[in-house]
Amino acid sequence: MHLDHQHHLAYCTNIHPAESWVETLGVLQEHTLKVRDKVVQNDEPYAIGLRLSALAARELLEGDNLPLFQDWLP
Repeated sequence: MHLDHQHHLAYCTNIHPAESWVETLGVLQEHTLKVRDKVVQNDEPYAIGLRLSALAARELLEGDNLPLFQDWLP
């Protein structure tokens, strides 16, 4: 979200406890999208600070997790 010509607003997931990839994706779907929908108008870009544990990072690279996450991103 662009506040003015120099500043952007971002939402960081480090405030939500999540260790696994499933938990992290749940945080994104449950909390991050709710905040985005309240502060962003239309299809305005919205920055996310994505906190990944070592476990979640490893799990993201397993199976189809990474391509599915890429498809989930706008």
